Amino acid sequence: MYSESRSEKLHNEDAFYSGNTIWIVVDGASALCGGDLMKTGSDASWLSHAICDARQALADCASSIEDNLKSVLRALRDQFPACRDAMIPSCALAIARVNSDRRALEYFVLGDCSLMIETDKDVLVFSDPAVGTFDGKVIERMQQLVLEDGGSFLAKRQDQRIKDMLLSNRMMKNNPKGGYSIADLNADWFSSVQGELPLENVKRFALYSDGFDQLQSFSTMDNRAFLIHLFESPDTVIDELFVFQDEDAVCSRLPRLKKRDDTTLVLVDQTDFCS
Repeated sequence: MYSESRSEKLHNEDAFYSGNTIWIVVDGASALCGGDLMKTGSDASWLSHAICDARQALADCASSIEDNLKSVLRALRDQFPACRDAMIPSCALAIARVNSDRRALEYFVLGDCSLMIETDKDVLVFSDPAVGTFDGKVIERMQQLVLEDGGSFLAKRQDQRIKDMLLSNRMMKNNPKGGYSIADLNADWFSSVQGELPLENVKRFALYSDGFDQLQSFSTMDNRAFLIHLFESPDTVIDELFVFQDEDAVCSRLPRLKKRDDTTLVLVDQTDFCS
């Protein structure tokens, strides 16, 4: 088993838990307005870490991961100051859980965190592409503005037209009419990626935030080659990603909204959950 999370910010808005029966990666996102109502430095960081701290509740196999998560979020809502919805943080997440009674690996994914599972037959990837689709449209618009107005790609992030587009995208949170599902304190997402696999068919798996997902895009590896690489060099792959990002600091090779995001990786081998 291997796990690591890095951030260049004062408060890492990614969080993770790596245990014996449950594994969690959470990528927090700041609210549209405000960002530190809990007085911890970052409400997004508070939310992601609070979800990981609730691992015992999430690991209770008497209920589904989704039902447990909703209960956890509603309890956290009671701790959060009364405010407008625009001031509530949100997060993407990936959770894998061993259900011993069912002899199954259960999984639940919201947003653009990823769960990559190697089975006895294939390598499966579970993630929700909706958030990435919204980001992709922003990136396309930034590229268009460079062609029209000149200047650098990353500088367009500060263009008011891009800021307005990002704001409009964030307002589509948990909107079933063309929006995207994400976890927040209202626990009212409209879709998710969830299911289970027979435990005997699972060889190993990886959970990671979208900040780490960039490594596969940089490396252009297919899913199987990428997973093999992660397990062969677990303690160097984040360094490898950072080198790619430093070499592409202007985001020309891999267009993205920032040079580097919070980065989290959890790797779990069969011996970690079948011992």
